[in-house]
Amino acid sequence: MKLIAEAGSSKIEWLLVAKTGELKKTIETKGFNPNYHAKENLHQIVQQGLIPEISRDEVEQITYYGTGCTGDLNCDLVKNILQQWFPNVQVCVHSDLLAAAHGLLGRLQGVVCILGTGSNTCWYDGKDIELKVPSLGFMLGDEGSGTYIGMKFIRAVLNEELPSHIIQDYYRRNGLDFHSLIRKIYQIENPGNFFASAMPFVGEYISEPDCAKIVSRAFDDFITAQLSKYPGVYDSTVAFVGSVAFHFKELLNQSMVNHGFRKQAIVKQRLTEGLVSYHGGGCSQEEN
Repeated sequence: MKLIAEAGSSKIEWLLVAKTGELKKTIETKGFNPNYHAKENLHQIVQQGLIPEISRDEVEQITYYGTGCTGDLNCDLVKNILQQWFPNVQVCVHSDLLAAAHGLLGRLQGVVCILGTGSNTCWYDGKDIELKVPSLGFMLGDEGSGTYIGMKFIRAVLNEELPSHIIQDYYRRNGLDFHSLIRKIYQIENPGNFFASAMPFVGEYISEPDCAKIVSRAFDDFITAQLSKYPGVYDSTVAFVGSVAFHFKELLNQSMVNHGFRKQAIVKQRLTEGLVSYHGGGCSQEEN
């Protein structure tokens, strides 16, 4: 059996796949990001969430795709933890961006984009990530992400740039007013997650022109700051995964048309089917 992990900061989806390529079981646990979480968190996730759901003796290979797994230090940390629980198993650790590439494009080349809580892009040659434009995180970048859109929306709430019924509904539902919202933004430990938490509310009001404009402008910023930096991108296949891309795909495609992209974007909500299909044997690229 192969165990494929698609790990984000909020959840990990573990896919148990037979040698025939058949998906046997899906297990969902808490998420892990080595940039923000202590290594003990992953130990606990494996011990309490994963091990009770599988037979360790059946697992022959683990491929872990994870948020924050972009350098040797973090990749080695994750690999060492998994090997403590699966000592006789081959473990490969890769970035979540490579998961998107494998799950979206398989062995085709193109530009791969993640638009979820954060945003990320790369040029993928069908085998490896060849070029990556940095997204810089929510304080300096992350254009087009849930955090970016949420921040723009909350700023519009505070500046009273939206219809009063939207502003009042947002305050009411969150038990906030102008002053308490300001305090919350500057006092909470992770303001990025708080900004992103506004996305379901924005989605409810997406038929309102002012909310649609915030989302469309965020996609315009994403295209300008990240997508446009890839050579030949306007004639290339561009593929997206992530909740923001999926739920606002009409606005995303319209922004791409407005910027001169000639191909319809590929947009998927999940990578499960693509990852199961991709893994036919052995470790994938960029072994750690």
